[in-house]
Amino acid sequence: MTCPRCGKEMPEGARLCPECSQAFAGMTPEPAPPRARTSGLAIASLVLGILGLLPLCSLLALIFGVWALVAIGKAKDRLRGQGLAIAGTVLGGLGVLFQVAMLTLLLPAFNMARETGQTTTCVSNARRVGLALQVYANDHDDALPAADRWQDDLAGYLKNTRALDCPSQPGPRNYALNRMIAGKRLRELAAPGETVLLVDAGTGPNANGGPELLGNPPHRARPGSAAGGRWVVAFADGHVRVMTAEELQSCRWEP
Repeated sequence: MTCPRCGKEMPEGARLCPECSQAFAGMTPEPAPPRARTSGLAIASLVLGILGLLPLCSLLALIFGVWALVAIGKAKDRLRGQGLAIAGTVLGGLGVLFQVAMLTLLLPAFNMARETGQTTTCVSNARRVGLALQVYANDHDDALPAADRWQDDLAGYLKNTRALDCPSQPGPRNYALNRMIAGKRLRELAAPGETVLLVDAGTGPNANGGPELLGNPPHRARPGSAAGGRWVVAFADGHVRVMTAEELQSCRWEP
């Protein structure tokens, strides 16, 4: 059999002329196999991997990359983009590791900042409660309220009773009045600047007591300090300090 166009002898069963690609009469060439398309998951994985520093992008790049590799493997020649999927998976994995490492480094700093903010709020609240006690004393012949109802007696001297709460402590009403000076007159105190008025070691409404209150300190020690935890302490002269157990040993509890 010869080609009608170029006259070249054709092999038996051939559909196209190998010389001029002429199709034989009555015959059509076999359709070309469909062109493999690029996996959209592979492209998405690579793009997300490049944006890996943004929240969730690295994790999504890792998931999409693995998903794309599985889909490409099952589709055989119908899907391509294996290199894109591998690149996206690698970038996503590196991004996840980087973000985990950064969280590990930054989390202690975040916790410290949160605890510092809570301690600052406790100091502010202790100062407000101490001032309310002094105003109460001025209205009652310089005498402090009784130990068993001191917070109730201060209700009219505080704009907001949340001042009696310390965010570093669980539950409400976290300040305890020094029982040894409750009901005493401030002018009778020998050393108001050294005498404990209240401490954030309370366990409920109208909490009161003495040095036995100092159990677990609610505030962490200063960074780099070998001392233990700390308490917020308001003194009878109005000033407030954050003190360790060792520092509190030099304070007065008795009038």
